[in-house]
Amino acid sequence: MEIEANPAVTLPSFVYNGEGTFMVWSNDANYKLYWQAVEISSTNVSKIKKIEEDGKKELAEIKEQMDALYAEAQNIQDKQSEEYSSKVQEYNAKVKENNEKVAELNNEIKALIPDYVEGKWIETTDKKFAVDLSNYTGEKDFVVWVKLVDTEGTHYNETIYTMNGTKSEINVTEIKLDKNELTLTEGGEYTFTATIKPTDATNKSITWSSSDEKVATVKDGEVTAISEGTATITVKTNDGEYTDTCKVTVTKKVEETKVDPTVSNKPIVQAGNSFILVGVVIASIILCVVLYKKNKSFNWK
Repeated sequence: MEIEANPAVTLPSFVYNGEGTFMVWSNDANYKLYWQAVEISSTNVSKIKKIEEDGKKELAEIKEQMDALYAEAQNIQDKQSEEYSSKVQEYNAKVKENNEKVAELNNEIKALIPDYVEGKWIETTDKKFAVDLSNYTGEKDFVVWVKLVDTEGTHYNETIYTMNGTKSEINVTEIKLDKNELTLTEGGEYTFTATIKPTDATNKSITWSSSDEKVATVKDGEVTAISEGTATITVKTNDGEYTDTCKVTVTKKVEETKVDPTVSNKPIVQAGNSFILVGVVIASIILCVVLYKKNKSFNWK
């Protein structure tokens, strides 16, 4: 699908409350007119504006060069001369450069514009359109597409509009954390759950902070214990600045005693002592035998 250089249907320069009127340039009285609005990201809108701004400067420079070449060619008296022919060639090359730059810019912009969706066309019989602004608040960007069907074929066009939503804002009234006291060991982590009331509040954005980041840090609700101590984690709503807190106590991490499996914890018996002990026992036995033979009445105690 290509946008025509001289479109059979054009869009208004601006809309009011999402409403506008198309201009139709068709000789067919029985034409059919359709439209639809497609949301476009603000990032893409910014990129398109940058391309347009830079492109206008580039095209203005090329146009200035074209005008200069045209004037030089017109000042040459002999239109049959080689000088005139050369100047005309320069001018035509510059015209080609201009057209290529226009095509390049249009392709860059086209790549950023979301296409229409078949099956979502809305027919209009009075050339008017109205974008529904009641389901959001603040600003949103839309591409309004229009399609004209007549005896000559199907014609498309589009324009980007920024529109303000009319939905009433629902303010935040409260925020609560799932914990108000928490104990962690150094290096430990925990992710808080923050509940905003009412649940259909318009602006649910929140910010997190720690009273002492040397003890505990927090990012997107995830707290990390850094070192022994206490810190207060605070969550705050951007709407109304409602807050809730949690006292985080960080305990010191106890280092585990590592046991060397190659070292035994049993007492080692010295070899020399073993020999002495065995010798004493044998000597005692021999002495008892000798005494027994000498005295039959020896009493063993």
